[in-house]
Amino acid sequence: MLKICGRTSRKEVIFTSDPYIPIDLKLGIWSEPIENTVYWRTGDFKKNLLEVGIGSGKKELRSITLVAWERKIVEITRQPVPSGGKREEGCPIFEFGYAETMVDEKSQLRIFLGDQAISILFSDPPIHSIMKNERVDFFMNPQKEWIGICIHIDGGIDKKNFLCT
Repeated sequence: MLKICGRTSRKEVIFTSDPYIPIDLKLGIWSEPIENTVYWRTGDFKKNLLEVGIGSGKKELRSITLVAWERKIVEITRQPVPSGGKREEGCPIFEFGYAETMVDEKSQLRIFLGDQAISILFSDPPIHSIMKNERVDFFMNPQKEWIGICIHIDGGIDKKNFLCT
């Protein structure tokens, strides 16, 4: 798992969703490529894949994309936002030393859909702390490993984008 070692000030978040890519988040300024991007990918790599872009120099989060998913990992729920732990504001900085531009780490993705939020877990709780950046919550375990995310959506969620596979 990726370990969170610090935080930046809050970054602008751009969220898009469609039937082919139901979650596509861009964080910060994308019009000026400042550094290369390392892609950390997790899932089973057959039917489920989450791709995370991290700046190679500053190790700041740049993007999160749900690339592939299967219907059976999606759960409709009233409360998709896990509770727990202390809260802090900002955007994560990751601790890693990958020389590659793409790093794969297997996990079992679980997606929880509510009326106003989407949560994706890629490791089992407990959730020890939550870092909030605008409408995005980042979940960490007691070892400061990043174990999940929650995206709060103004105006509701188009659930058919997640249920069409």
